[in-house]
Amino acid sequence: MKISENNLKRFLFILKYIHINYEVDTKNEETLQIVKAISNKNRLERIKYIIDTGCNIIDDYYKDCPLCKFKNNKCECHRKKNLNYINGCCRYCKYQSNKGCTTKNVACKLFNCTYVDYNGKKKLEFKDINLFKCLSLRQRYILNNMYFTTIDDVAKDLYYGPVYSMIRFLIRFTRDATRIIKLKYFSKNDKINNR
Repeated sequence: MKISENNLKRFLFILKYIHINYEVDTKNEETLQIVKAISNKNRLERIKYIIDTGCNIIDDYYKDCPLCKFKNNKCECHRKKNLNYINGCCRYCKYQSNKGCTTKNVACKLFNCTYVDYNGKKKLEFKDINLFKCLSLRQRYILNNMYFTTIDDVAKDLYYGPVYSMIRFLIRFTRDATRIIKLKYFSKNDKINNR
């Protein structure tokens, strides 16, 4: 179905639920991404495409920004506060590695503390990424608030209903909280034993 770019933006709130092949005559990358998302009939694939492309948009926006200014695995905030933490906000996340995050997560990518350097750019917010408007309000809320989670887990939470998502969230939260408590406890005991 051929649709104008103006009508696509105006009626996106309805069109995102009618999954037919849309065509739009534009070279605007953002519009083409929206058309590709709402034209996909497979719901799980559509959700994964939106998350993956959204993460790429965030990465491209900040590619020239020094953001956390890491030196020796310590961010600027923890260096200024003279804390012994490494890997900044991600220090307890099981998906962080020496080469950065091993998964894609929109909530984590959009979280920034007050020490972040945007290199003169406006801070990118969730509402600035129009592709996310292809999701329902519930899905957008989950996507914007699901930290320290893999792209596959977030996609499943968005795909299944709210009850299933809540159960999955509680299981992950309990498992991760237990792991963090163990990490903190063992690190404190190591310091005590090394005295």
